[in-house]
Amino acid sequence: MKPDDDDDDINDDINDEERQDEQKSTNENRKSSKKSRLISENVSRELVFPIIYKLRYVLVLASIALGCASSYGGSKLSLPTDSAVELLPGDHVLTKYSRLLRSGFKSATEYQIEVDVVFGLQAKDDGDHNNPSSLPNLAIDTTFDMSAPDAQIWLYNFCHKGKALAFGNESRCWMDTFVLWLEDMDAAWTSNFNDSRYRKMRDGTVNEWLGDFNPQYETGAWAWQQSCAKTKTLPIPQENFIDCIYGWTKDTQTDNNGGTYYLKNDKKMVDSLYNAKFDSSGEILLESYDSIKMLLTVVSFSLDIGWNEETSLLKNRWQTWESFIEEELKTAPAGLKNGWQTDRGAWRWFNTVQNMNDNFVDATMMCLGVALGIALISTANIVVTVLTIVSIGIILASTMSVVVSLGWTLGFLEAICLCILIGLSVDFVIHMGHAYCAAAARGVHTRVERTKEAFARMAYPIASAAFTTFASASALFFCTITFFQKFGTIVMTSMICALCVSLAFYVALLLTVGPEGSFGDIRNFRHMCSCKPSSATSDGEEETSRK
Repeated sequence: MKPDDDDDDINDDINDEERQDEQKSTNENRKSSKKSRLISENVSRELVFPIIYKLRYVLVLASIALGCASSYGGSKLSLPTDSAVELLPGDHVLTKYSRLLRSGFKSATEYQIEVDVVFGLQAKDDGDHNNPSSLPNLAIDTTFDMSAPDAQIWLYNFCHKGKALAFGNESRCWMDTFVLWLEDMDAAWTSNFNDSRYRKMRDGTVNEWLGDFNPQYETGAWAWQQSCAKTKTLPIPQENFIDCIYGWTKDTQTDNNGGTYYLKNDKKMVDSLYNAKFDSSGEILLESYDSIKMLLTVVSFSLDIGWNEETSLLKNRWQTWESFIEEELKTAPAGLKNGWQTDRGAWRWFNTVQNMNDNFVDATMMCLGVALGIALISTANIVVTVLTIVSIGIILASTMSVVVSLGWTLGFLEAICLCILIGLSVDFVIHMGHAYCAAAARGVHTRVERTKEAFARMAYPIASAAFTTFASASALFFCTITFFQKFGTIVMTSMICALCVSLAFYVALLLTVGPEGSFGDIRNFRHMCSCKPSSATSDGEEETSRK
């Protein structure tokens, strides 16, 4: 034999020995795994299951009580009262600074909500709702016209009715100030020459010139005389209304020592006029008055609540004002028929929170519907599916009741976490239900034996999965961002609730009312309401016995 052949034989022997060692190691691992699996099943079958079986009726009653109590507790989950989304803990310096900035430098009146009733614009939003930087186009209400005498009187009365509904009769209605200006300018123009309230006094003598008014009346009195047709109060003649309004806006004279204050937001009021023509110095041309119209107008009212009140209270106030405005608009003249209300943010905030709450409920119902479909497909049994959905509902309700006890509200972060909770609540129960139904294929048909078989096979895997998930979620408590802390809390709480429900309450329900034989099995409609084994199961049993 050649030396090369000897080397090949030696190498073959070595390879054979290595393969034998690997096969031996694999067999030992399989035996060890099988032994470990058998130990876990035996512990579940022989030690744990008998305890659950003896306590099954107590556990069923406890599950019903838990479901009712948790549903009541979970229903107390309230909506937030602050629009801020705080990503850092409450004791963090940036969170403290943010809270102080939002509330510490505001007076009581700055917290109050102001309702703005708008005329002249359409309540229209044609921007991209999915793009915060997309702004709507200005939609002008071409029917708006308040120059008619009946429109002037109606808006003036509307302001007074709104003041009666507002907190402390507080409003910012320019019509009130405009009427006071008309009355004051009439009194100034018709005053005697020796009336020091309106006329200038020089060295104790009276100046006989008619226009020699005190500074706070000089501009306004001449504007009133030239533009308002010397009208003392409303209504202004329609042909003089715009001219009079413009003259009023130009009266910015005031006595800083306690005189009558008529300073108006000149630019804002002038900008509300359109079709006006101006000269090079910015003054409006008198010949353009005939084509000028008022673009829009806004009247404001203060409420008795702040923007950080409960959402239900905000909604109540919004509905009160909405009903009031709708009722008043029924008697409004044609030029003021399209008024609508808005505010500086409170209405948008409560609407956002309300939609978030509604969407959370919708998402919960949708996820439960998906879970029902998955349970029905995996178990193919209507009774098991119903028990599965009931158990998932108990898990959700119990977790939410814990969240309520922690003082949480349904904010943006909490809504995200609770939506994820639904997926975490489904797995364990569906696995147990599937194992219960799969036991029938192995010749087990009574509810006790099927439950025992399912519990023996699934208890250890479910407990292991819950433990590893719980352990991994506990690491999130060391994060600074509150979202991760809350997410960890949700995961850990849901694991505890899901473990208890799936291995105790759900098993007790299966032991008590679980289907036997083919009862409730949708795969065989003929035997759906029968407790006898289906033909497919019987064939499987015969084949198993022959083997």
